Amino acid sequence: MTDLDQLLDQASRDVKASVRSTAQLDPRVVRTRATRRRVVTVLALALLAVTFVGLGSLISARSGDIAEQDRLITSDEILADGLVTEAEYRAGAQAVVECLSEAGFAATVSFSDRTRHASFSIDHTDAASSPAGEAATQCREVHLSHNVGLGWSDALGQLDLKELARQETEVFSCVETVTGQNFGEIGHDQHGFLTESGQASKDAAFEYQDHEPWMRCQNDLGFLEESKNQTRSVFECVENRTGKDFGEVEFNEFGAPTEESEAALRAAVHFDNDAVWLGCEEDLGVIFGSVGGSDD
Repeated sequence: MTDLDQLLDQASRDVKASVRSTAQLDPRVVRTRATRRRVVTVLALALLAVTFVGLGSLISARSGDIAEQDRLITSDEILADGLVTEAEYRAGAQAVVECLSEAGFAATVSFSDRTRHASFSIDHTDAASSPAGEAATQCREVHLSHNVGLGWSDALGQLDLKELARQETEVFSCVETVTGQNFGEIGHDQHGFLTESGQASKDAAFEYQDHEPWMRCQNDLGFLEESKNQTRSVFECVENRTGKDFGEVEFNEFGAPTEESEAALRAAVHFDNDAVWLGCEEDLGVIFGSVGGSDD
């Protein structure tokens, strides 16, 4: 079982590099902290397409250690036709492992049977004094970018890229309206991925005033309702199966659990080593982090 507390700590350190889309809440990573920082950290995890574990062992690459490698599949090649196949996704994940290996880090990849997304680990014996992140971020961007993860989620029916683009556009417009700022144009390509300039505009709006306008708009527009309802459903399922009363689940103006609700969710999630929560997720067909539905 992945150590969620470790993942949360890593996400908070690498949040600016990781957050690249409107995301939804995963109660497995809630933790008491300042509201805005808590929501941003949850967002970083919710749609992070690939998650690095073994956090004490990830280290920064030396300057010039990582370069694009022609023999390994790249994110641009995977996304050339706007579709991500399983073969492409797995090739990209293996390319990340080889990229890290060539940078001097022993890495492995595994695939979740349930979500079908990749998780990476790096041998703790490769630990060095510098903090985790740079090598993993560079290899991921080159070979298995966030957009590749989104495309793979779209292929699996876990999110709808066109719906995600619509939500991003509406939240962006809301942020400009409530702040009176002009962040540029938020553009998407024909497949629903943010263009380079659109990404820059979205990042500017998202970062403004410590993310608060973006969080409020996303919640006020109702784009977190499905995730909130899923959270409540799984929570109630756990209470019914265990016969325990863990408390109440309520959400604040940012769409995050209140401080009191975090404690209730944490107790429900971790009961019996997470087994009951994960069983309820599976039985209810819940995969936190999905946005919208498939076109089927």
